[in-house]
Amino acid sequence: MSALSMLDRRSGRNRHQQAQRQATRDRILRAAEAVFEARTYIAATVEEIVAEAGVSRAAFYSHFDGKSAVLQLLLEDFSPLLTAYYRRLPGVDARDEEAVTAWVDGLVALFAGRRP
Repeated sequence: MSALSMLDRRSGRNRHQQAQRQATRDRILRAAEAVFEARTYIAATVEEIVAEAGVSRAAFYSHFDGKSAVLQLLLEDFSPLLTAYYRRLPGVDARDEEAVTAWVDGLVALFAGRRP
């Protein structure tokens, strides 16, 4: 087998491992979101998150330093959505009760995980 062929096989394996690692990280994030929503951040435990994600504690800690690191990443992902939504506010006529109500309903939907 040529060196180039071995390199191609190795890089393919690395891409697969990276994809698996990213999938595990995403499962942990989605599980943490669900656990935080169900139990609140304070009450949630790493054990509940790993059980929800179907991963080991070692897998959790290979991706995150702890529960606070997960929350920080979730907030960083959410922040641009929230900022973009708040930028719509100046276009809402404060005297138009329906428009204000619709904007607030959209904000609540955003926090509930639905796109307004």
